[in-house]
Amino acid sequence: MKAVVQPLKGGPVEVLEVPQPVAEATEVLVRTVASVISAGTERAVTELAQSSLLAKARARPDLVRQVLRKARAEGIAATAQSVRGRLGGNLPLGYSAAGEVVEVGSAVSGLRAGQMVATGGAGKASHAEFQAVPGLLCVPVPGKVPARDAAFTTVASIALHGLRLAGAGPGSKVAVIGLGLVGQLAARLAMAAGCDVAGIDPAEYARITAAGSGVLALDELGDATTEQVLSWSRGRGADAVLVCAASHSSAPVTRAPALCRDRATIVIIGDVGLHLDRTPFYEREISLRFARSYGPGRYDPSYEAWGVDYPAGQVRWTEGRNFEAVLDLLAAGRLKVADLVTHCYDIDDAPTAYELIEQRDDPYLAIQLTYPKKPAADAPLLPRRGASPPSSSSAANPAPAANPADSPPADGPSPSSAPAVAAPSVPAPRLPSSSPSAVPPPRPAPAAAPSPGPAPGAPTSHIPEPGPMPSPRPAPGGPPSPIPGPAGSLGVGWIGAGAFSTGTLIPAFRRAGFKRFVAVTSASGITARRAADRYHFDKAVSGAFPVIDDPDVGVVVIATPHDTHAELTTLALKDGRHVWCEKPVALSTDELAEVEAAWEASERQLMIDFNRRWSPAVLTARNVLAGIASPKFLVYRVAAGPVPDGHWYTDRRQGGRVLGEVCHFVDTAQALIGADIEETVSVLAGEGHGRGGGDGRPVPGNDAAVSLRFSDGSLATICYGSALPKAGKEWIEVTSGSRRLVIDDFRSLKADGKTLWRGRQDKGHRACAAAFRQAVTGGKPLPTRAMLATMHATIQAAGGI
Repeated sequence: MKAVVQPLKGGPVEVLEVPQPVAEATEVLVRTVASVISAGTERAVTELAQSSLLAKARARPDLVRQVLRKARAEGIAATAQSVRGRLGGNLPLGYSAAGEVVEVGSAVSGLRAGQMVATGGAGKASHAEFQAVPGLLCVPVPGKVPARDAAFTTVASIALHGLRLAGAGPGSKVAVIGLGLVGQLAARLAMAAGCDVAGIDPAEYARITAAGSGVLALDELGDATTEQVLSWSRGRGADAVLVCAASHSSAPVTRAPALCRDRATIVIIGDVGLHLDRTPFYEREISLRFARSYGPGRYDPSYEAWGVDYPAGQVRWTEGRNFEAVLDLLAAGRLKVADLVTHCYDIDDAPTAYELIEQRDDPYLAIQLTYPKKPAADAPLLPRRGASPPSSSSAANPAPAANPADSPPADGPSPSSAPAVAAPSVPAPRLPSSSPSAVPPPRPAPAAAPSPGPAPGAPTSHIPEPGPMPSPRPAPGGPPSPIPGPAGSLGVGWIGAGAFSTGTLIPAFRRAGFKRFVAVTSASGITARRAADRYHFDKAVSGAFPVIDDPDVGVVVIATPHDTHAELTTLALKDGRHVWCEKPVALSTDELAEVEAAWEASERQLMIDFNRRWSPAVLTARNVLAGIASPKFLVYRVAAGPVPDGHWYTDRRQGGRVLGEVCHFVDTAQALIGADIEETVSVLAGEGHGRGGGDGRPVPGNDAAVSLRFSDGSLATICYGSALPKAGKEWIEVTSGSRRLVIDDFRSLKADGKTLWRGRQDKGHRACAAAFRQAVTGGKPLPTRAMLATMHATIQAAGGI
């Protein structure tokens, strides 16, 4: 599909071909019909992205502080690599649209395929041919409202929420400062509520448009304008002032008190400066309020991501119910928006729209983007790089799809251009979640003898024919059987293309000798396209199954949210793929048992990314400790640093910090001691509370002390805290008899005071990838059994959840 993005490194807005997004259980997949550019908000985004690094730093000092903390803890090189990775991304633009429902998530009610809906949400209701939108931000459009009008819903809800905060009702005098798109909508909504409205803007075109809808439209002439407002309000001043301007200056806000009556309300809706003088606000006892986007529920993950609505008796006007109110006003004819559209562009011409906003050569208010009609049912799949174009016979007889709208447009780049974006020949499955209702539908079992690959011109998302499951292997961890796909191929399929994948894992795989990167997918599709471009994947695809089922993929890398790891790992192992899974591989004993059973029944290698056991410091220390027969005592101290409010670690569905990170340290302790873990005891602390449940239970282990007893009598204690890592993040001491080894943040190893190894911080990512490659090519098998034991002990430490 096509999507409009702003490269974070700068440069103009682009239209990219990216994989279709994958809708989760609480989301709705929508084919976009129309979207509206919010010029003020989106201009601010593009200006910041196109600014210099210094300007970015001045605009976001909070991020600068994060970078400095990371540099102190992990070094300049690792930090610079991380920053480059972040700046190499693309930011999806847009948040207000309308379209047709294609697929409804299992946890969403009240919607059905084929309905026209209004959609909202930054990063969700983007300017793209398809959107995966939270169910509570997806509202049915009344039949008499055209999609182009419905596309205004989210932008209008911003204005409506500001009006609600002002408490203005019939007969109220409302002044609107700034008559851009949001200001125009605020004025019209206020009049629809029975208010009298005066609008102030220096732009003549904006004033003419506002006056045409019944607003007293005034130029900004200082005292003369103030006198006009006072005369209009019978000498009292406005009951409420809505500041809808977008400006770095504080002038729009400092201007407002002179327009107000005593004890009036000023609501800040636009992005304006706030260097204020207290006196004029104090003298009139003015209430100053700030509108947070579309209404209650905004930025609350339990509402937007997990689909937990607020009771109407407690919160009457959520952001979703504000959407409904706007649509009802449109349907009744009490709110009109069509005349606000000054420019309309096809999505292919979106960069021209943003040039207009940037250069401001032509007056504009609402700029709308339109999208092509449903792709034809016989639209051919996009070719893989290096493959011949689909033949006419294959294009004319594609695999059936549940809905023609599931197939993206057929146009694709030539083999010499950017990687092609392949669409699956069946509806793309979502990345699985921990919800039982989100378990993917059954699929054909892998063929007994996988095909060597598609013939030129064949669809690239081939699903193997049904066949018997691989026979159980006699000795788990033994030499693997041949890899699927062409002989000698180590085709890599990548699920999850976040910052860690693109900044650390993929470079480590390349340095380890993996050469063919076949397919990559991500939930949004945009990050998958970026990874395909940057690391030369053959294709970017939509959903996890096209990666796992690809006959050219012999190795599957899983770098998705934690609650998807066990399910995806199990599926990939059962499909005969070698699997590299980011830690943790499971979040419960049941999940772990399923993974272990799938691994034991397969003939494949399973790597859990416990990279520290392959670091040079740990490998050298293990050589020293191997010659010591007496029990060992290990102390592992970790200063992990705090996580900000709203971080995904505070989502209980993702397991918390013990399962998500302490597992690393349990595995490192096991690797150093070299014996089986027999007992685990833990004490958990911390004040964080989990999202994703209504009981407020704490996430297991913001801070934790975990003690391990080993079969040889050794003991280990892991002290994991959320203190800032000012003196380094990790420190390990192992004592046995008179011997003492110290690993200092994977920068040095000392034995009895003598330095055995020193170098740039190395946590073993590259060596871990090299060990994995050696194992999947028939070399030394991985210590999978030990790594699964690590997960078992960690799950016990987290309370057995």
